[in-house]
Amino acid sequence: MRLQQEKKKEHSLTIVEFCVGAKKGDLHYGINIAKTKEIVQIPQSLSEFPRSHPAIMGVAPVRGTSCLFIDLAKWMGVTTPHTTKGKAIVTTFHNTHCGFCVSSIVRTIKVPWADVKPPDAIMSNQAEGFVTGVLETNNSIISLLDFEGIMANISASTGTPKNSEFIVPRDRSAATLFVIEDSRFTRRQIIDLLSRAGYRVFSVGNGKEALEKLTWVANEAVSKNIDIKRYLNLIITDIELPIISGEELIPKIGKIKALHDIPILIFSSMTNKETTDKWLALGAATVVPKPDTTALIERIDEMVFGAIPPSF
Repeated sequence: MRLQQEKKKEHSLTIVEFCVGAKKGDLHYGINIAKTKEIVQIPQSLSEFPRSHPAIMGVAPVRGTSCLFIDLAKWMGVTTPHTTKGKAIVTTFHNTHCGFCVSSIVRTIKVPWADVKPPDAIMSNQAEGFVTGVLETNNSIISLLDFEGIMANISASTGTPKNSEFIVPRDRSAATLFVIEDSRFTRRQIIDLLSRAGYRVFSVGNGKEALEKLTWVANEAVSKNIDIKRYLNLIITDIELPIISGEELIPKIGKIKALHDIPILIFSSMTNKETTDKWLALGAATVVPKPDTTALIERIDEMVFGAIPPSF
């Protein structure tokens, strides 16, 4: 029993639950605590940010580091009085420090990944497409927001240069990639990138669906006595996935004998030495930090084609 409990603990996550909007009954949202550096009071004084999106409140130092403060309610189109009495959830994405300003912090809550469900197809505000999972508790329904996607959305609308990938010309049409990504925004970007590079791509948005699809592909290859690489050459997965997390999914894929020769690439914003070592130990072949799409393409090419020279 104790071993089962410890195993279940391994596949749980802790969420910071917060509210956006000052009205009773406003929607509750969440962020993985692993992405949260700290929670601070919204600064009284903020420096203006040039060519900024309307949701950008300004810049202020947090522990000696410049931090960009974003009014999450304004980005969502939620009507709420402008106030500096709220809190800011400080995160770091791709070396950019951001403080997402919210009305209030409700609590931190630890839940099994299995309790995180895929979002409904219809959301009521601008968060549509930027919700990666939904969690129902006794007190509320919590929507997990795609903060990386929100930052990319804000950067795109202000004309901020995004990471510009260089795609080496090469015939990639014979290779098939399987993308597992919970963020619809990010998934569309990855599929567009890989398709432009010439790869064949299919994708899903949660770990359960991924495992079902991969099991079907493996069984199909075995039953027809066809090399699995005629179906699939590489698996690309995020770690934060509804129902079955990436950390739980990778060992499950490893148990499917027909997939032993198919490498797994992790594309995640939570990359550091500790997590990389952990994911490699679980069975991943390599790790690429989000949102470095240039490194992603280069690593995929290395894993699929090895030292084959590009064709110009």
